[in-house]
This record gives sequence, structure tokens and C-alpha cells, in this order.
Amino acid sequence: MLYPRRLLLHLFLRSLGRITTVEEEEEEDREKEEDREEEEEEKEEEEDREKEEEEVDRVEEEEEEEEEEDREKKEEEEEVDREKEEEEEEEDREKEEEEEEDREKEEEEPL
Repeated sequence: MLYPRRLLLHLFLRSLGRITTVEEEEEEDREKEEDREEEEEEKEEEEDREKEEEEVDRVEEEEEEEEEEDREKKEEEEEVDREKEEEEEEEDREKEEEEEEDREKEEEEPL
């Protein structure tokens, strides 16, 4: 008689959810493992996305720096070109003045 009472108690507690079968426990364990794996995958995907975003940001920043350096270099070259042009113009004016002075002297000499 003891056995049927245990069986009844077992069935009663199981119906209340206090006792689970091995299969139910294994299913719960599988579900927990699947959930854990999904969380790990999501975490890895998020980390990958963050790494990709960081890489994109780094590349964009490098490109901006290169563009800025190129702009600065171009501005420097333009400034150097302007200075050279101004120097050449000044030299040309001086030559013209000298030539004019020479002409005036030549004109005055014969007189």
C-alpha cells in the first residue's frame, strides 16, 4: 500500500509543478542552453557591429585628415606660387625701370 500512496503523492506534486520528470528537466536545460547561445550570438553580433562602426569611423577620420593635409599643402603651394609670381613681377618692373633709365640716358648723351 505504500507504493500507491507514493505514486499518488508524486502525481499530485507533479501536477502542481513541484516535481518534474527527467525529460522535462532535459528540455528545460536545452532551452536554457539555446537561450544562452542566442544571447552569446547576439552579443557577438553587437560587438562585430561596434567594431565595424569603429573601423568605418576610423577610416572616415583618416580620410578627413588626409583631405585636410592635402588642402593645407595645396594652400601652401598656392602661396608659394603667388610669392614667386609677385617676385617675378617685381623683377620685371625693375628691369623695365632700368631699361627706361638706360633709354633716357642714351637720349640725353648725344645732346
